[in-house]
Amino acid sequence: MGIIILPNASGEWEAQFPEGEGKLITLHFTAILETVAPVEAYIDLTPFNIILLDKNLTEIPYRDPISGRYKAPVKTLGLAIDLYTQYPKPYGGQDPNNPSDCFGPTDLVQLNAYVTYNDYPVQSVLVAYEIRHNDYQFTLTNETNSEGIATVTFRPPWPCENPEEEIFGEWSVIATVYYAGDVKNDTLSFIVYWPVEVLSVKVISDKIVHGLPAYEKVKTGEPVEMIFNVTVGTYRMQPLDTVITVTVYDELAFGIGFDLYTPEPGLGRIWALWRIQDIQLYL
Repeated sequence: MGIIILPNASGEWEAQFPEGEGKLITLHFTAILETVAPVEAYIDLTPFNIILLDKNLTEIPYRDPISGRYKAPVKTLGLAIDLYTQYPKPYGGQDPNNPSDCFGPTDLVQLNAYVTYNDYPVQSVLVAYEIRHNDYQFTLTNETNSEGIATVTFRPPWPCENPEEEIFGEWSVIATVYYAGDVKNDTLSFIVYWPVEVLSVKVISDKIVHGLPAYEKVKTGEPVEMIFNVTVGTYRMQPLDTVITVTVYDELAFGIGFDLYTPEPGLGRIWALWRIQDIQLYL
């Protein structure tokens, strides 16, 4: 495989090249094998060496590739059901008993159940959903459409007293279908929490007194550089467009400077800490 990157007709390089971030190569694979459940087949995808050179034959740095594993499609005989949310695969919990990405308070949760028989969609069959979280327990039902998908929606409640203690945490769902004398179900779980939460904001300074940045005297009109370390947390697996505002006030609560930053936190079903370091604010 060879790649040649050239400037445009005017002899200029398009942004974001040769500096910046972006997708350069996408490799597609075609499946030539399928198995019948419960047999599964995998193949390891080992990264190959890539050398990127600019027009001066200088090597362009890039992130190291990551090994992967490809799973061949599995054909399921008989009745089957797949429960997932509105998030795209794999974030919605597609495939049996997989979790979904998290939802924020009062977010709309869409539950989809895909019902098949010998891998063909089954229409006009009733699917029952049982939703549980602590003392909350309720059921929803709907029939599959012409594509074999039954969909229901709900929003987690937000009570007036202690809403975080009652609503935040893991929610579980089980979807059940009866067809052709057989019963099948699939389970799914997701977390309800703040999409992004600011955990700490610290000023980075070389002059520390009693654990706090020391006062500095500056002349009127002279710019002051301040560096902040902002830590945010998230349960999200998907990158989330986020705007963080850093605002500085003086002792009289008068705003003297601010700036905006747009990170994209989101890194799996663990409590991920994102540290935005070396934020420079000139006052």
